[in-house]
Amino acid sequence: MNSTTLIPVADGTTLRAYLARPASDPAPTGVILYLVGEDDALIDAGQREQIRAALESAGVKHELVSYPGVGHAFFWPGTPPYSATARADAWGRVLELLAS
Repeated sequence: MNSTTLIPVADGTTLRAYLARPASDPAPTGVILYLVGEDDALIDAGQREQIRAALESAGVKHELVSYPGVGHAFFWPGTPPYSATARADAWGRVLELLAS
């Protein structure tokens, strides 16, 4: 596999993009719901754009939701980046997806 089939992440490692599967593999099915804080230091805006573009160009159904002013781990009460508003919206989206 060449380096164009990998998506870099913030810590310098790489995430194997399942989008780079061999042509003989079946296409992905379902929907990817990607919920992220806009201020997430682990995956920056440029990397989120790379992921969005890769999903779009591969024809994968997806929804990428970026919550403004919210950092990594916004979902967990008791953590500094916790956001009740973002969490409520994210839960609603997760439940909606699971119900579909």
